[in-house]
Amino acid sequence: IPTDSSLAFAEIKKKYKGIVYKRRGMLPYSDAMSWLCGERSAPETSQISREIDYLKDYYAPLSPACVLSYDREAYFCESDASVRITFDERVRYRFSELDLRCGDEGVLLTRDGMHLMEIKIAGGMPLWLARGLCDAGIYPASYSKYANAYMNREKEILLHTERLN
Repeated sequence: IPTDSSLAFAEIKKKYKGIVYKRRGMLPYSDAMSWLCGERSAPETSQISREIDYLKDYYAPLSPACVLSYDREAYFCESDASVRITFDERVRYRFSELDLRCGDEGVLLTRDGMHLMEIKIAGGMPLWLARGLCDAGIYPASYSKYANAYMNREKEILLHTERLN
């Protein structure tokens, strides 16, 4: 749970031809929030800050919409630094109290004991990893924490509306 001075990332994440690219800069949390919400200009001028400013202007006005929290275990391969694997559990979301300083609680998105595994590889998948995943019956699947949180929220709103009618 950040404080005003905790380091945070202002990040652009984009997918091109199936590959996710991240462009990000690091700055104190309070500076990041005031910049991204349009209360001040970028703390420093860089290529990344100019790209973020362009997107802020293009999609203006921007404001926080959802908090996603999860408990993550991250691993890397000692013999191949391009291979990283993360396991996220207790994925939770909220659409209120959107300041991260309010804590990491929210509605549980995943069932108890469920883990989301993400494999991050620069380039092709090593044969040893492909074989291990295949042997374990693990195959690629697309999953968006934000999209699933949003769909859950829409279902909750629909159910609430139906109860009122």
